Amino acid sequence: MAPRKGFSTFSRVVSEGLSDQSYWYVLTTEICGIIPLQYLKRSPIVKTFPEDFCRVESGKLRLLDGRPFVNKKSSSAFEVICSSFGLVSAILRKKTSSEERGSAAIYKVKEFLNGLDFSSLKGDGDEVNCERPRAARRLSMPPQFNTPKTKETPVPVHLTPPSSGSLSSPNLKEIYERNDLETPEKTFLIKKRGSRVLQDVQGICERSRENLSTVLSSMCAFGDPEAKAIVNEIVEDVALKKGVKRTVEELVGDETFSLYVESLRVPDWVLLYFKTKARISGNTWQAVINITKLGRTGKSSDTPILLNLNQMKAAKKVIFGVCKEYMDMKKVPTPLQGYQVDLYPVLELIVREQRLHKVCSPTLKLLIKIDGRPFCGRNQVLVGLVARLNPVYSIQSAKSVYPLAIANCKENRESLKVLLKDVNEQKRIIKNQGIFVDGIKFNVEFDVSLDYKTLILLLVKKGDLDFQLGGRGVNVEFCFICNAIRGCKCHDVAPDETCLECLRSKCNIGRSTGISG
Repeated sequence: MAPRKGFSTFSRVVSEGLSDQSYWYVLTTEICGIIPLQYLKRSPIVKTFPEDFCRVESGKLRLLDGRPFVNKKSSSAFEVICSSFGLVSAILRKKTSSEERGSAAIYKVKEFLNGLDFSSLKGDGDEVNCERPRAARRLSMPPQFNTPKTKETPVPVHLTPPSSGSLSSPNLKEIYERNDLETPEKTFLIKKRGSRVLQDVQGICERSRENLSTVLSSMCAFGDPEAKAIVNEIVEDVALKKGVKRTVEELVGDETFSLYVESLRVPDWVLLYFKTKARISGNTWQAVINITKLGRTGKSSDTPILLNLNQMKAAKKVIFGVCKEYMDMKKVPTPLQGYQVDLYPVLELIVREQRLHKVCSPTLKLLIKIDGRPFCGRNQVLVGLVARLNPVYSIQSAKSVYPLAIANCKENRESLKVLLKDVNEQKRIIKNQGIFVDGIKFNVEFDVSLDYKTLILLLVKKGDLDFQLGGRGVNVEFCFICNAIRGCKCHDVAPDETCLECLRSKCNIGRSTGISG
């Protein structure tokens, strides 16, 4: 960033916020060798003597002749300003090549410094060099801490105000790194100096009718890199001294920390689903919480991300209650013992699942399945629903079945008729009228899928409701296709009946001697 025409490297600038005790100059790339803003952040000179460097708005800068300072080479609204000492230190510490070492700026500084007499800076204390006790050295404070405060000109805008008692006072970092001070003494000095600097900064903010926290929060919210760098540096420095977790808890506040922990949690129903799906016992779940410290165990240091057992029970009660109400869960008709759900909400779930996987069609084709012993036990009957178009599982898989009714009963004709009573009524209405899901109408087609045992139990002969295929005795029908009986006494049979003359062994099928032909 080269200076504009008519502007010299050593041209002084003035502003309302700059101290009258020092002469101020604009820091340019020609002087420091890099971008001034980077020099302000990285240079050890700035960290050691922060009172000699600051940032000022370009519109508030004026030359000594009253003209406004204009930098056409920079689009930034701020300029880096340095004192005479800062200007000299920047020129001397600049890394220059052999061609640049003969620049006019360096020679001018050299000639100026060679003409100075530094003996005038000698104080009375330089003539007598008495060694003080170590305790006295530890307890002695920098001169600016003992100097009474006086009302003078407004404090300039920089991190540490210039001291009136010494040329340069130690900053907080220097106090912290001093080895001749004990920890309590360091704490006292750091708090003392930090409080003074903070009061000066707050005074500047009050004169501008602003608040320091409001300024930083607003700049961080709009993505200002400098404000974010300040906050990040604060958090990192405190984390090195107190630890990450304690720093987050103390700096962000209880309410914000609670919201942060809340954002790390998954929904309660997800944890309940995981615990149920994985078949984790209560003791195992509590052991996980105790080991990982991710649940509420009575210690404030734990992070309550997982639900404890009581919370899990409460979530289970609420979620299961809502599901039961939505599915209209109720008992099966008497005298059977079991539970059933309404057919309509099950169809809604099937339609939404198909629509989620983009396989939905206007006609919903379903299979009604009847299965005995669904849980590998005795006296159990299940009536379920299977979508012919299943986007996840095969229709032969047990995971594709939506249970409609489960009863603890024997798999006989009477029990199946009672269990299917409500299902048949709902199926008849839905088949005629269809269903509406999210404002869209779907036609429903039902098919029944049965094994042979269930088929012969449910088969009803026309005109004979008490008919049961495959009963006991030799005069009962055993085929659902024809009228074949186990024992035929005559050959004069009707055309639609089957003669069993060839079945001489009374249809003991399975033995080699039972059939002759």
